[in-house]
Amino acid sequence: MSGSTPVRREQPATLSYRLRLGASEPHEVEVRFGPALRVLTVKIDGQQVYRHWDRAPWASRRSRDFKLPGREAHTLVVDPPGGRNTRGLDARSYVVWLDGQPVLRVGRDGAAGGASTDFTGERPGRGALFAYDEARHAAAYRLARRLVGGRRVLDAGCGDGYGTASLAGLAKLVVGVDSSAAAIAGCRMRWREPDLRFEVGDVARPSISTERFDVVLAFQILEHMQDPVAFLRALQHRLLPGGLLLLTTPNRLTSATENPYHVREYTAAELRALLGAVFDEVAVTGLFGSARVMEFEARRARAARRILRLDPLRLRRLLPATVERAAFARLALAVRGQVAAAAPEVTGIGEQDFVEAAGDLDAAIDLVAQCCGKKAV
Repeated sequence: MSGSTPVRREQPATLSYRLRLGASEPHEVEVRFGPALRVLTVKIDGQQVYRHWDRAPWASRRSRDFKLPGREAHTLVVDPPGGRNTRGLDARSYVVWLDGQPVLRVGRDGAAGGASTDFTGERPGRGALFAYDEARHAAAYRLARRLVGGRRVLDAGCGDGYGTASLAGLAKLVVGVDSSAAAIAGCRMRWREPDLRFEVGDVARPSISTERFDVVLAFQILEHMQDPVAFLRALQHRLLPGGLLLLTTPNRLTSATENPYHVREYTAAELRALLGAVFDEVAVTGLFGSARVMEFEARRARAARRILRLDPLRLRRLLPATVERAAFARLALAVRGQVAAAAPEVTGIGEQDFVEAAGDLDAAIDLVAQCCGKKAV
């Protein structure tokens, strides 16, 4: 009808997570809001454990205890926009918590995302589209678990802390440090083990702290550094005599797409030279993927190239950094969506699909370095 206003249909917001509740094994958790933020449904391992309906969007905190069959009790909490308990995660959105873990953030317009931050491309994403990224990240912590037994460990750039927390109980002490106050707030809510601690800090700067560690971890962070030598010396400053730095970084020769957050990526030879300027002893190996990983990488590269053909003159390089980064995040989500739709079998990748080896490092997905000793200046 002429002059009529189209009706906007609210789309339900859904997020699926693999989440550990209490001391049990990880569960598949699905949280669904909609329509118009009036209905909340929670399913765990496919079973509906909670459903609430209201006539209007919620204005006050809601809390509900529930039990899984034959298992311990759990608590679900929903905070409305601006609620005092959102703890800095997002004052404009509803935030859903399960046992103190933020699992879903829903904007007033119904748009859903991870509870800690929107995906920007700077940090690894979580959820079904990012199974590959989660597994690749988890594989690095699997390497760390071989080295941290009974030792004091610093995880530099710990992010959401899932990898950091996986070391608790093995190490004597684990300290996760990240520059994001929101990320650290989420970590402190999720984990309260006596041998695990999280701090806000800039790992790229020399610390005035006198606390030293047997092992320092720096996973997927070197490539973000404007001054990599200063960064490495700052990490070295946190090591006890005889301490070890374990570092991973993308292999420039196998990176499938451009990442505007990366200042520089390295080849194995370039990485050895950089680390050798700071440490006496440097050993570089690679993280290699299974056939399923390589198929995913190939499909991701082809999908990215198809989209980037729309910019043959590479005009994206002239965009302001904020616009370029926003475009990159959209590209990353679009590429993963295309791969998942075309070949869903390659999206169920786990950490077992990655192995460390000292083979042809030019073919490695990530470079892995172990460093110790201090090079005389």
